[in-house]
Amino acid sequence: MPWHRRLALLACCGVHWWSTAGQSLVGETVDRYLERQFGHYADALGLGPLQEIAVQDRFDHEYGFLFKRLPVFRARYADEQHTALYIVRWTVAARVNDRDRAEGWIFAYLHKWEVLCHLGKPAKDALVT
Repeated sequence: MPWHRRLALLACCGVHWWSTAGQSLVGETVDRYLERQFGHYADALGLGPLQEIAVQDRFDHEYGFLFKRLPVFRARYADEQHTALYIVRWTVAARVNDRDRAEGWIFAYLHKWEVLCHLGKPAKDALVT
């Protein structure tokens, strides 16, 4: 399902959207407003065109508990770094690109020895100690 249809579905389920000027938004107006807002971020930060917008309501490998804010909008852009912005209350909560993803993977799997999990806990404990 396209991102703008998912957001419209959320609006049908009782989520109500307001513009920063306090104007009530519904249906296609929400889609256009979000496209304009996230397009503004792309222009201001020198990112590529907007690829998708989604509502993220749980932490994952890319947007972890470190950021402490949920739910957020996740906007992905078509630039060479595959940038994703996580936005809450029209403020950028996090900016994640390919380098950040690689750094997170290295921390999660190498630094914390999670790469050895497939061997089982006893084998991992024996190798680490």
